[in-house]
Order: sequence, then structure tokens, then C-alpha cells
Amino acid sequence: MSPTPVPDWFAAALDALRRADTTAFVEMYADDAIHEVVLAPQGRPSELVGKTAIAEYTALLPQVAEFTAFEGFRSHVSGDVLIAEFTRTGTRVGAGEPLRLAYVWFITHDHGRVSRIRDYTMPRP
Repeated sequence: MSPTPVPDWFAAALDALRRADTTAFVEMYADDAIHEVVLAPQGRPSELVGKTAIAEYTALLPQVAEFTAFEGFRSHVSGDVLIAEFTRTGTRVGAGEPLRLAYVWFITHDHGRVSRIRDYTMPRP
């Protein structure tokens, strides 16, 4: 696979997330979508089923982290799957600590909406 441009729908979703507009971010999901968090820490959900559950969980993110940038973005498309690799930087809300998270997402995109994300997110030094 060779690198491909970031699809407009995904660029818009990431921009919404950067602005802490979680409602706009969740618009990319189908009603019955699944967001699987493969490396979820203990006590956090490893699978969110349905757009409503994804929206409820995502709405909490601005209380935890304020993200300022996406870096090192690479994407590849294989059939109906977008593979996205990127790093988000920002700060932990309340603690003011710097935060860097490395992401690899396998995103299945059917009929204009995301039907599934396999999310491999790890803190980055």
C-alpha cells in the first residue's frame, strides 16, 4: 500500500475532535457502528456499540484532554478500510501535563459512514 491523501470526511472529523466538538466528530459514524478500543486501560470500555454509546463516551474526552495538534499523519486505503496513523499532542485537563498519544486506527467506511473502528492508541513519550 502506498500513502494516500486523508479523505475529506476523516479530515473534518479529526478537525472537529481537535476543536473538542465531539458532536461533529461522531457524525462520521453509522447508527450501528462499533468502536473497538483494543488497548483500553483497565476500567475503560474496550468496545462501544452504537453511535449513541460512542457519542456518550466521546463527549467525556474534553474533560480529560485538550488536544492542540495532529502530527505525523499517514493514511492508506485498502478496499473499504482506511488505515490511519497519527500522533495527537496536547495537555491533560486539570494536571496541565503534556500529553502525546500515538494512534493506529483501522476504519471500515461503508456507504458514507464509519461502521467499525479498531483503535490501537498508546501513550507516547
